[in-house]
Amino acid sequence: MAERINFFATRNDMVLLLKELEISFEVKYVLSYDTMVISNKILEYSSVESIPNLDNLRKKHSEKMYLIMRKGAVPLKKKTPRGMKVIQGENLESVGFEPSGFSEDGSCLIHGIFSTMEENAFSKETFNAVRRLLNKQFTKVRGWYFGDEAMSLNGKVRYVCIGTDEPEEYDFHL
Repeated sequence: MAERINFFATRNDMVLLLKELEISFEVKYVLSYDTMVISNKILEYSSVESIPNLDNLRKKHSEKMYLIMRKGAVPLKKKTPRGMKVIQGENLESVGFEPSGFSEDGSCLIHGIFSTMEENAFSKETFNAVRRLLNKQFTKVRGWYFGDEAMSLNGKVRYVCIGTDEPEEYDFHL
């Protein structure tokens, strides 16, 4: 069964959360897509801290996605006209991680997503661990999670739920 968690977080918030996950699980982060990257090489990161530009987005959520996978797993790749791509639907033993991030001008914090597509042991266990860590480290407001730094930005940035070009009434308001 597919599940999804929406959150607002800065780089520091995401690193604190996922470093704790890395203590309990031997995982890696596999770039699934990034609107800015066109490559025939699959990019993998052994820790969340090593992901470049983690919280830099341009205009909307879902601009980039990583699959959280077992450290030893070999991601299934799919050839596309733009190069090789790793897709969550082809890698069911994974948790999707779409980072939260700041817009180009820094005026907006765009939400992120954790997701699963399939209920299997790894995905279920990892997703539930992420949910427990979010409940422990983040503040939950009307079903959305906020990291401490993200929460401290209230009144200083827009909390964007769709895209920066959308009217502000679509934003999350605390």
